Amino acid sequence: MAALKTLGELIRYYRELKGWNQTQLWKAVGMKQSRMCKLERDQSKPYFWEMERIAFFLEVPLGCFDLLRRRPDELGAEPALG
Repeated sequence: MAALKTLGELIRYYRELKGWNQTQLWKAVGMKQSRMCKLERDQSKPYFWEMERIAFFLEVPLGCFDLLRRRPDELGAEPALG
């Protein structure tokens, strides 16, 4: 598995782990498709409420998306579910 170093990569990882496509996620979260694409491509930074909703609908703790608190040796590891 490739190293997951960005927020967009983590969103995509957990979305695919749940078995959802991008359309299912953006509809559940209540955002535009173009916005979700930008988040997954790291072309835009999310608002906190967006990350709360993404974590809620992907059924993972919000902390799974916290890149600031991950140690460098964890960035290449498969993310934990909590």
